[in-house]
Amino acid sequence: MNAVVKKIQETLNKTVGNFRTKIVMIYIDTTYGDSGIEPFLNIIGASVSSGKNFDEAVKLAEENDDIGFIYDVLNNCEESFDEINLSAFFPKWPDDLKKGENEITDIIRHFISENDVFNDVQKLYFHHVDSLDFVKIIDKPQF
Repeated sequence: MNAVVKKIQETLNKTVGNFRTKIVMIYIDTTYGDSGIEPFLNIIGASVSSGKNFDEAVKLAEENDDIGFIYDVLNNCEESFDEINLSAFFPKWPDDLKKGENEITDIIRHFISENDVFNDVQKLYFHHVDSLDFVKIIDKPQF
């Protein structure tokens, strides 16, 4: 599990290290692997497109049950897809989702608290792919 935690931390550092990153979307997706369905952590660092409003996009997404409204206002700066296998947190996917999610968000919160590089991040949301049920780890007022 230590290797997975280190990979999460390294990927977050790389993502937030891009000076334009103001929004970080972290989500769990799944793919088929050797042992069946495997969960992965995807991380996107982005800025908000000029003239767009992230908070308004979130409201539209919730009203229309369509996460696409959020991604439409983002300019991706850094992306990491299917690089962080989360099977260590979810040994019997999808059993004990809350336990694994809590462990992951605790790791992220702890890492953020120890790193000043996150000071300029305005939003950091954790969720499952296509879900609008966000854990808002950083949620500063609209900038």
